Amino acid sequence: MTFQTQQFGDLSAAVCELNGADLPRVGRARLFEIQGAIGAARKALDVLAAEVAGAIYADTLADPGPGNVARASGFRNAKQMIADSLGTSQSAAQQLIDVGVALARADANSGSDGGSPERPPAGVPVAGIQAAGVQAAGAPQPRLLVAQAVREGTLAIDKAQLVTATLDTLGAGPDVELALLRMAHRLKFYELKRVCAREIRLNDAEGMFARDRRLYDLRCLTLFDDDNGMTVVQGLLDPASAGHLRAWLDAQVSAAMRAQRFTPGDDRTPAQMRVDALAALAHHGIGCDDPGSGVKTVLMLRTTVKELESGLGIGTCDSMETQISVGTLRMMAADAGVLPAVMGGKSIPLDV
Repeated sequence: MTFQTQQFGDLSAAVCELNGADLPRVGRARLFEIQGAIGAARKALDVLAAEVAGAIYADTLADPGPGNVARASGFRNAKQMIADSLGTSQSAAQQLIDVGVALARADANSGSDGGSPERPPAGVPVAGIQAAGVQAAGAPQPRLLVAQAVREGTLAIDKAQLVTATLDTLGAGPDVELALLRMAHRLKFYELKRVCAREIRLNDAEGMFARDRRLYDLRCLTLFDDDNGMTVVQGLLDPASAGHLRAWLDAQVSAAMRAQRFTPGDDRTPAQMRVDALAALAHHGIGCDDPGSGVKTVLMLRTTVKELESGLGIGTCDSMETQISVGTLRMMAADAGVLPAVMGGKSIPLDV
């Protein structure tokens, strides 16, 4: 792999040509163009930073002693050296290392298929990708399409790390790489993260329920007083418990914020509203005479008919980001009034 700076040079030169621009007067359209030019130059710089980070990491692996580039420079490891030199966090430095390693791996294997990788075709499906292209676990495969997208500036470093890590975890081949890359191009990072987490968990559906049981055993809640007279609440909630609590608290906060507009002097923050809601719940539980807030809570649980019938698979709860096993979903819905909804293509309701 040769260190190519031409693309960054061209893009940064385009930014430098804007020197002296009167930003408050250039207009919105021009501001958008300037921001786009800076973004393109920054992505190109990230590619160079990743390549150098990968080389630094490779040097520390080849020579773990005091003579490698990181330790000779006074750092414990490559990640610390990169974070310090770039003025960034160690997690951001790890992203650069991971992507740099992936780029080097792709470069080393770029000629193995007899040609350059194809761009993702428009017809590649974007759902159910886990079922296709998963191979036996082994040495990480070269992610040629990911590397190409990174160098073209169409795939940001954080997404590249996420996609590569997901592919390596799944042991997936080029078909899944194509589908994930298409989604990475159109999804925001947090949306892509959910997709990747779902694919990984679908690949180990039987382990999902075991994970939920393990999380249930880890649940805890402690209260203690600090030196200022405040009570500190610390704890861990398993998905089933958190789903109910978050849904209820969200309903209370939403109702309180609506009422706040018509209640002079109510300047509570959402965090304070949650405290007040929990305190009111405790008062209600002790006396059981108060009607409470009167706000009805709806907990939305989602899964497919196939996964529900088989008992293997995952579901989601609208009040949580984490995914849950179908077994946990059934337990959460055990005491609920269930309103089944059958959805067709493109999530169109067919029957409720």
